[in-house]
This record gives sequence, structure tokens and C-alpha cells, in this order.
Amino acid sequence: MSFSLVNSTFVEAQFGLKLLSDLTETQLAPCVFSPVSILLSLALVHLGAKGHTRNDIRNSIVNGSTDDQFIEHFSFVNKLLNNSVNDVETLIANRLFVAPEQAIRKDFIDQLNEHYNAGTAIVDFKKTQETTKLINDFISESTKGKITDMIKPDNLKDVDAMLINAIFFQGDWRKKFSDPTESNFSTSASENRLVPMLRETRDYFYNKDDDWQVIGIPFKDKSAWFAIILPVQRYGLTENLRTFNAARFHNLVNNVYQEYIYFTFPKFKLDYQINLNKALGKFGLSDLFTERADLSGIGPGLQLASATHKALIEVDQVGTRAAAVTEAKIYFTSARSDQPLNIRADHPFLFSIIKDNSPLFMGIYT
Repeated sequence: MSFSLVNSTFVEAQFGLKLLSDLTETQLAPCVFSPVSILLSLALVHLGAKGHTRNDIRNSIVNGSTDDQFIEHFSFVNKLLNNSVNDVETLIANRLFVAPEQAIRKDFIDQLNEHYNAGTAIVDFKKTQETTKLINDFISESTKGKITDMIKPDNLKDVDAMLINAIFFQGDWRKKFSDPTESNFSTSASENRLVPMLRETRDYFYNKDDDWQVIGIPFKDKSAWFAIILPVQRYGLTENLRTFNAARFHNLVNNVYQEYIYFTFPKFKLDYQINLNKALGKFGLSDLFTERADLSGIGPGLQLASATHKALIEVDQVGTRAAAVTEAKIYFTSARSDQPLNIRADHPFLFSIIKDNSPLFMGIYT
């Protein structure tokens, strides 16, 4: 299949759903990550990759695309999502930290800035405490203090350069919820726990197919909403994820309609960290962290030692905070039933923050 801006809207969803499936392969557990953040980090590396390494990155993410199409897509995503409208703020920050003795190629630095607005900072990795603080300050500032102290001094051992992508989202609900009350959440047929639950009867975004139903809570900015995607079978999340793909995801979220619902869902906070070395191996990128990788477009003799992704999300009665392109139209109808649907997200579910038709964050709550 050839790549175009029409089908490029599947890129982030397909990557995110495969990663979710891989993360839950052996055990269903809470997680959250930003497909956009991880893919933008790979896009930064792609600029400096050569030969088979550049081809591997491109084809593992968007098979059939050219380098120019790949760069065009992620440059577009980077610019599109970096905005603040109506109490909804999205911030994406990219920066290359590099040792002064490293001969980083000027054309690589220029392309980072041109395509991804990425700055460059010269740091002394041998001064571990000082440089750790500098990098963590950048991450903290870029995520409005939500992610702090991610980098440890030990992480800088034998490091010559570090690419950082940070992403932050904060959105207020179009209509706030009442304060939560405690109610049971069933992690399985035999396990329950009390959690704070939000509940309100109002109009939501809604859609369903044979396996899933999606309930969407709009933010004040019309381009963003929070999707809770429930398996139709109460404890069918693990099974459903095995066959859930980008086409079905987009069919669900791009065709939502207005529905009158008495909806109950948990107030929650999650943070999660992934070592991407192993995770990306399942996408055909196992060579990326070895000496077989060709990163000569960044500079001579460079090797990517590791990649780590950390994300955090908070959902409460006010809205959502999260740190880590084709047009989608949502149609509202004026008619509705007097009797609301009664839907309870009181069992494991998939969630996503949808912004400009892209899954900015994805995760599982159990």
C-alpha cells in the first residue's frame, strides 16, 4: 500500500494499538503512553539515520512511505498538535543534548530545527549531577511540572548525546462533573475495589460495534475529547485487543454521534514508564540499539544506547491532565430519547485522548 496523507491518520493509532497489545500480552495491567511522543522521538532519530536503519524506522512505522512523506507527516503532526485553545493546552518540546566534543553534523541540527522545531543544548555529560538537573528541568518545564526527575545521574554514563521529546496535555471538560463518590470497580469477575466514580446524565459522544462501545467526553476545545472504549463483553478487553486495529479504531471514533447517557466512570491518575529497547524490537527495530545501526547522519561513531518513555495522566471532575490528518467530523443531532442509556465503566477499559484526529495518549485502566 502506498502512503498518503489520507491514510497517514492511521499511523499513530496502529502503532498505539500494537504497543498496547504487546504490553498486555502476558498480563492485563494499567498503563498509559503517548504514541505521538514515541513516534516523534523515532522521527528525530530517522533524520540522522542512514541506509538500512533509516529504511527500518520508516517501514516499521509507515510501510510504503518515502522519506519525504515520513518527514512531512511527523512535521505536520508536531506543528498541528502544538497549540492552546479554549482551556485546552497541548505542548510538544524536542531537544538534542550533546557533548561539546561530539562532532554532530550541522545539517542534522538544521533539519531538527526546520522539521521539528527542536533546539540543541551543549552539555557536559561527565558532570552528571549538573547535566541531570539541566535535562530534568527541561522535562519538568515542558510538562508543566507533571514529570520530574525522570533522568538519573546513572543514565548519563558513557552517553554522548540524548534526544528528548516531551509532551503535555491539559484540558477542561466542556461541562464539569459533580464531585466523585466511591463505588465498586471490578478488575475481574472475582475482584472488586472501591474507587472514586464520576457520574452525570448528559449528552456524550457515542458509537459501538460488535465488540466495543466508545463514550466520548468533550473538552472545551472542539478538536479534543476523551474516549473511554469499553469491551461489549464485560471482561473481554484482552481478547478484543488482539484483533483491534487502526481501521476499527478510526471507524469508532470518527463516526461518533450524540447520545443521552447516564455515564459512570472512575476518577484516576496513572503514571507509567516503558523501556523502548525491547518494545520497539517487536516493531522490527531490534537493530536500532546495537552497533549495527547506522546513525552516521547524526555524527560519526554514534550508537543509540537506550530509549525510555514515561507518561502520566490525571482524570477528574474538572478535566484531564496528561504528560508524556484528515478531517474528522462529529455530527450532533437534535433529537434524543427521554430515557438515557445507562453505561458504567466499572470494569477494565481502553482510553484515549483524541486531538485533531490523533490519539495523543492511549492506555488501559484496570
